[in-house]
Amino acid sequence: MLITGDDILIEYVDRLINQLRVKTGGPSLVDPWSKPIEKFITHYVWHSQDQTKGEDPGLGLVGRLEGRLHEM
Repeated sequence: MLITGDDILIEYVDRLINQLRVKTGGPSLVDPWSKPIEKFITHYVWHSQDQTKGEDPGLGLVGRLEGRLHEM
């Protein structure tokens, strides 16, 4: 079995999405994570454009991360 960096990144993003779904009960839990996640989502290496920018920072990040996960 061979585990690549892509496999690790996919697993990490999947776990991050799950944690954001659990912790989006209050904006204070997501705020420290927002900026680094936003940098990841908007990084120039992604081929597809960011489709779902929502008003809610927690749910918007989850949807946008799911888009990146599907691209991987």
